[in-house]
Order: sequence, then C-alpha cells, then structure tokens
Amino acid sequence: MIYLKTPNEGQQKLINEAVDWFHNSSEQVFQFAGKAGRGKTFVLLKIVEALGVPLDQIACMSYTGCASLVMRTKGLTGAKTNHSWLYNPVEGYKYDKSGIILKDNYLNRPLTELHFIPKPLEGIILMIIDEARTTPLHMKAEIESRGIKIIACGDVSQLPPVADEPAYLVSGKIHMLTECMRQAKDSPILYLAERAINGYAIQPGYYGNCLVIYDDELTDEMIKCSDIVLCGKNNTRDLINKKVRRDILNIKTDLPACGEKFICRKNNWKEELDGINLTNGLVGTVINSPGIQRFDGKTFGIDFKPDILNSYFEDLKCDYNYLIAPFEQKKYLKNDRYSLGDKFEFAYAITTHLSQGSEFNNGIYIEEYLSKEIQPNLNYTAVTRFRDGMIWVKRRRKFY
Repeated sequence: MIYLKTPNEGQQKLINEAVDWFHNSSEQVFQFAGKAGRGKTFVLLKIVEALGVPLDQIACMSYTGCASLVMRTKGLTGAKTNHSWLYNPVEGYKYDKSGIILKDNYLNRPLTELHFIPKPLEGIILMIIDEARTTPLHMKAEIESRGIKIIACGDVSQLPPVADEPAYLVSGKIHMLTECMRQAKDSPILYLAERAINGYAIQPGYYGNCLVIYDDELTDEMIKCSDIVLCGKNNTRDLINKKVRRDILNIKTDLPACGEKFICRKNNWKEELDGINLTNGLVGTVINSPGIQRFDGKTFGIDFKPDILNSYFEDLKCDYNYLIAPFEQKKYLKNDRYSLGDKFEFAYAITTHLSQGSEFNNGIYIEEYLSKEIQPNLNYTAVTRFRDGMIWVKRRRKFY
C-alpha cells in the first residue's frame, strides 16, 4: 500500500498530540489505536519525523519476531523483540521458596532455568511498541521501569495474548484513528474485515480480489497457490499440513525438506538473530535438509530462515518426536523437561492466533467457530493478515 504524503485531519491531530506529550507531558505512555486501513504505521513514522529523534535513539519493539520483522519493512529498521531489547537471557539454577537449589532426582543433577537479566537501554530516549495489544501484562512493569517515554500502538479489534491479558490498549487514554485512508476505502479486504468485526453476514461470492466460498469448494490448487492457510483450530492445522505434504507436494519423509515452510512453536530466548529471537509463531523456511549426518533419531539439525529476514538461524537442534507427534501430544511434549531440541512444526497452515503480527500477500482463511466472545475478533484478525487478496472459506450449513 502507498501511503498519503500528507496526513488527514484526524491523523495530523494525533501527531500533534503525540509531539506535545513527548515534550510537555509527565505521562510516560502515549497510546493510539486504529483498525486496519487507518494509517497507524504512517502516523507512527510521521510522529518520529516530527520529533526529530534519530532511529538509533528509539527502541522499536514488538512481542513477536514476526511483528518486529514487519516493523522493519515499514521503515523502523532497528525493530527487535521486546525480550531482545530488555533482557540478557542467562541459564542458572532453579531455587525453591527457601532459596535451596532444586534437584532433578531422575538425572541426579541440579535443575536449571532461564533467568532474564535486565540490560540497560543506553542512549535510548523513546520506546515504540507496535502490535501493543499482543504485549502480555506481565511485561508491563519491566518495560515501564526504565523510565523512558513509550508510544504504544496497535489495533484493539485484534486478538489478545493467548495466556495473559494485554499490557496496553485496554485502559487509560487511547487516541483513536477513525478515518479510513483514501487508498484503503475501496479495499475488499477492509470491507470484509469491517463486516467481520461487526458480526455482519458475509455471503459467498467475489469481492474484488477476495473470494468467499464454502468448504466443499476449496481445491488443492487453491491451497497450492496460497502463501499460507489460516484456520481456527490446531487439529485443522495439523490435517492441512499433512495433506499438503502428502497429497499436494508428494513428500514422503517425516523430516523437513529444503524449502519447506516451518514455524517455531516454543520460545527459545537464548537464540537470537539480528535482534530477532526464536519465538513461538516465527514463520520461515528450511534452507537445507537435515540429512543422515544431522539426524540421530531424536533430534535433527536445520538452518532456518525467518520470512522477510535476509539472514538465518544456523544449525538449530530440533525435537524429532515433537515434530511427528499428533497434535494432542504436542502440548505435553512442549513442556516436558526431558525433551530435546527446539520445537518446530510445518507451516503450510497455522492458526490465526499464531499469525498475529504477520503479513502475507495472499492466502486462505478457513473460518471455524471458537467462541461467541472472540469470533468477530478472530475473523477480523485473519482477514487483515492479507495484503493483496484472500479466499475466505466458510462452512456450508447442513439441514439434516
């Protein structure tokens, strides 16, 4: 999307308020939000321009690696994950409430855990948190303890964090962008997104570069030509990934082949590449095959290139048993202290929750009902992940 060079009236008002806050207000946090197409990134860049603060004095961050990479593509070139900016991860002993080192009786050795040691933000005079609604509440105290002014922005219509409450865009003064940018007014994606968040009916048919169909009309060719398939449930994601590999790509091995889509499913804060941590939801590509030399029956080694990033994580040691396990067992294996290696899954299909912060050129959204409370937000989040076009797959109602 090409943004307007001149802000509209509402955008300019928000920019002026942000500049006044930075120079004259004692409040630490400035929050603003807007739905898709309201020009949040454009406004954010205009605020930075108006402040005259060099990018090397701004800590641009988002909770997920995917969202941080998207920030970079939009001009905030130094964007990193929250953890990469704020902490140094250090392996240390695990203690009980009395301060005694806990012991693993099975392996007869002390238990260890990752400790996050706060690191100074030297030379930083402003923090920018994008997709701020995905920042979990438990991080808020650490972020604000630095005493640096913070701009938190995002979309209040998107999904909250899975296992926590949002840290920002839930209370206090939130400045809202309400006017749709001129280039976005006729966007079919934004038209469908508006209907989704308001719970309006969406009938099958063509909507410009978007198509709404029923599930029995979805073809293998549609799946093959899409960048990604988004769905609501993990079992659906698992079934689609198996179908793509087995029936569409004709891949027979369980191990990933070079060029396959992969997604990290458990945070490994010790692994960092150019300010991007190996975090849950980071989507990318396997750029080599493990081969016999890098597979011992329990773990396999890969080089993993995140989408948008030019460099790659080298020789990651991945958990083979986790990769091949049914989705029902993956939750157990993910938290098993004796399991080995990073947790990865195939990523031809991912859940909408995992897609937050990501952007794709085109793809498929398979609508599934999760709950009355979040369904409009789920549909809205899925639709707004796509830039150029999408296929929305709805379940055909049966009357027998």
